[in-house]
Amino acid sequence: MKHTFRYIISSLVLMMPVLAHAQGQQVNDPPLYDDYKTGNGVATAKKVAGPENGLYTLTLETFATGITSVVNVTSPADIVLVLDLSQSMTDVYGDNYIARNGEYSYNSLRSGNADKSYYFYRHTDGNYYQVHTYGGNNARRLRYQVGTTWWYLWGNTSQNTNPTGNRGNATTIFTGNLYECTRLTALQGAVENFVNVIYHNDNFEDETDTKPRQSPLTNRISIVTFGGPQGNTNVTRQMSPLTYVTNSDGSLNTSMISGLLALTGDGINNSDHYGTYADEGMVLANTVLNGIGSARKQQSTRTVVLFTDGAPGSGPGWTDGTGNTNSQPTANRCIQAAATAKTTHTASVFTIILGDIANTDMGNYLQYTSSNYPDATQWSNPGNKKSETYALEAGEDLEGIFATVAHASGGSEATIPGETQLVDAVSSSFKVPDSFTANQVVVYTLDALSDGTGFDEDSRDDLEKVILPNEFDLTTPPPADASYMTDEDKVGVYLHDGKLVIVGFNYSKPDAPNADGSTDHPYDGNWVGWRGDEEDCAGKKLVIEFKIETIDGVTGGDGTNTNTLDSGIYVPVQNADGSYTYAPVNTYPYPQTDLPINIIIEKTGLRRGESATIQIYRAPIKKNEYDPHTGKPKPDVTTDDDWENFSKVILTNTSDSDNTTVTKTLLCLDPSYVYRLKEDDWGWGYTLDTKDTDTSKQEANPFIFTNVLDTDAKKHAEAVSINIFGEGGGTTSYKASKVLSY
Repeated sequence: MKHTFRYIISSLVLMMPVLAHAQGQQVNDPPLYDDYKTGNGVATAKKVAGPENGLYTLTLETFATGITSVVNVTSPADIVLVLDLSQSMTDVYGDNYIARNGEYSYNSLRSGNADKSYYFYRHTDGNYYQVHTYGGNNARRLRYQVGTTWWYLWGNTSQNTNPTGNRGNATTIFTGNLYECTRLTALQGAVENFVNVIYHNDNFEDETDTKPRQSPLTNRISIVTFGGPQGNTNVTRQMSPLTYVTNSDGSLNTSMISGLLALTGDGINNSDHYGTYADEGMVLANTVLNGIGSARKQQSTRTVVLFTDGAPGSGPGWTDGTGNTNSQPTANRCIQAAATAKTTHTASVFTIILGDIANTDMGNYLQYTSSNYPDATQWSNPGNKKSETYALEAGEDLEGIFATVAHASGGSEATIPGETQLVDAVSSSFKVPDSFTANQVVVYTLDALSDGTGFDEDSRDDLEKVILPNEFDLTTPPPADASYMTDEDKVGVYLHDGKLVIVGFNYSKPDAPNADGSTDHPYDGNWVGWRGDEEDCAGKKLVIEFKIETIDGVTGGDGTNTNTLDSGIYVPVQNADGSYTYAPVNTYPYPQTDLPINIIIEKTGLRRGESATIQIYRAPIKKNEYDPHTGKPKPDVTTDDDWENFSKVILTNTSDSDNTTVTKTLLCLDPSYVYRLKEDDWGWGYTLDTKDTDTSKQEANPFIFTNVLDTDAKKHAEAVSINIFGEGGGTTSYKASKVLSY
């Protein structure tokens, strides 16, 4: 489970670098970024060249952007930890055993009519076993089970036989050496490690303690706790103010968490802690942030970390309409308080839960509270999601999650691993030639120039392609042991039905020496950015080249898109049920090319001998306005006025059957114009079921015009009687019309 969770986190984003990037604390971006579409830690570019021998060459370029200086590396950080101390924090959790040396008895391990589940005894085999109460009246005991054998506590030891003697007093001390393993003990360990990481970043520029700072950054941490019942200030309180993590003598200061570390399961396993009023904790966090002076605010960054283990409030349901006793009102107040932290105090808000963040009420609550939704003001107004960074699931690795939030170092702005899919799908105007195969896709890398102005064309390194079959599953991450996942010189290539997918390139590979300690480059990571204070740019971009051609009869025109809107970079995110969803982090630009305009007109529903007239108009040209792509005057499609009467097409049903489709094709019209088609004459006895359209709105042929039998002839202005002889010599009179315009 731990490894699984670490994988999920590594597939998302390195937390604090993104935070710093959003708050502008990093050094300036390399100038080469200006030539790319950047977002969510990924830069993309796409170009089209040609045609040459009827083929166009598409070139896709991708790299992970980077950050050199981050929030708690170059700027002091003020951090408020808002921690859940509700009664459910006594639930057994993980393997965070903390010794609780004291005097224990039968009574002290009872909670009502049940045992307290969070006390353990460490057996001689080194493992921990839950302690149970046993017996009654004059034979009360404490015991635990190893396999099928019961061991009984006796003094400070245990034995596998039931002790003799009168033990009728339920307060008799049996042992002074028990261990507690709860969500609380896990939180205590995680927070203690968190403070250590913040202290480390306060005093060292690197991870190996070899580059001490001249003076600490002056990072500070405050602890706020919450629980219940609502308004219980004994539980929901500021446990410590913002406190420097480094003492004046340079040593670690843990005074801000001493009260938290002193808590035990027995201390919160009571009615004073019944309820999870996170909203009150978030309000207190704002009180802490309010106390930061203006001078400090100008130089520091602010972070709020909300930790909880369950639904807010105190039940009995999420939206049962019982006011403040249910979850949604509490969640709404928490979202509102978090909005104050994000806007008034420009703080980044992380949320951490012992559980999963699925598309549920609980998941939405944590997402809206976090900076994933920076504009959320309340439950009903979350705004748009702009990040995947700030709402986190702890699984069984709470310490790892807190360390992830606390830790910061230069590196890739976002984690874009080898499981990432580079996806390109050609537009409906183009296709991959039938003769073009995945083996012909060109894949290579280029190194960034050290001055940050571009990439070195002489550094080209062609990668080996592993061809993926058409049935390859694109909905889940590829096998971790696949050769293109383990070998940096290989990538997987999928090409089918006009869709190209590349997997296996670790865009955000960090800087690290080779296995033998050597380096091929002073900074051999793949992420592209400055190393140091704008001293040396490094990293690699992935370049893909492949061929496309136009589809016969495509509409065409100036500025025809070559790819679909969903072409981009996708990373895998694991869902609550264990399945995966590939989420887009950035898309490719839409390179365009100029194609002659081809128009195919398709008329359906004509009776035999009937004709239809299609009038073709050209849009007026705007005066003194030029298309930035083509350099040509721009046609004006915003008005219906002044369109030029360009041509007329008459389609006639010359067959012996009614309702026949008639087609007319016009090829190689001037692409500088936009053409509009309008049917002026559509036959007797029918109503036109088609609006006029133009080539700026319709990318693919044909333009279809359809007749529908008219059952309400009275509405026509110009009627004609048609006599049709029926059985018995009688006649039936029909009304029809021929309307010239509409």
